[in-house]
Amino acid sequence: MRVSSEYTLGVPADRAILSLELHVEGTSRNQVAFDLETLQNEVIGLMHPISQRPFSTSTSPNSSQAETQELPSREPAIIHVGIDTLQATSYEKRQTILGGKPLYEASMNITAEFSDFDALGLVVNELTGMSNLRIQSLEWKLKEMSRSKAATSCQRNASEMLMSKAKALAAPLGFDNVRATSVYEQAQKQEAAAFIKLISDESTMHDEMGSVQERPKTVNQQDFAPKSLTFAIELSGEFEAW
Repeated sequence: MRVSSEYTLGVPADRAILSLELHVEGTSRNQVAFDLETLQNEVIGLMHPISQRPFSTSTSPNSSQAETQELPSREPAIIHVGIDTLQATSYEKRQTILGGKPLYEASMNITAEFSDFDALGLVVNELTGMSNLRIQSLEWKLKEMSRSKAATSCQRNASEMLMSKAKALAAPLGFDNVRATSVYEQAQKQEAAAFIKLISDESTMHDEMGSVQERPKTVNQQDFAPKSLTFAIELSGEFEAW
């Protein structure tokens, strides 16, 4: 007889990658470059003390208490900070009207990978009050060990369901024993990441005369609630009963 089963597993993310854009404008090329470097140092300086916090086991939903006691984690709250220097250039944006000074701009992208979501919340709260900075996106994902465990668990549960179905079909026919002669994987899904495009409003902008105007930032805090990633598998098998 042929039997099929499906199993879906939702696994809370244990990693978050925050993407930021730093953008500075002004009428002096050198000043714009200096302001961008100053802003970069301010952001890195904000993250550094938070990155030294010990890993909070309460924010790792994939680790049971027994696993934590057996293999205590030594990960920092912020695992990695990356800076895209390719965009850290200052160039003339446009010529203002009536022979005014040219306007220059410079930008830079910074990404930070978090293992502690309390630390993520602290950083986001601080960043939303900073000028010339925009929160672009947030990516929820799993570290490799968690991904491997989730895939194994999903496959094991699908196999157990497959056997249970075969036994349930054989029992009314008077067969007490069942064994699989072949099992096939029909489909499998492993969600790599949950990507959220945030794009908070820029805190400042310039009008055509180069004057700075304030623009309020809007970041929805609900976007920073940890997301779950989906693992799913569909199996089919041939069984003998006697």
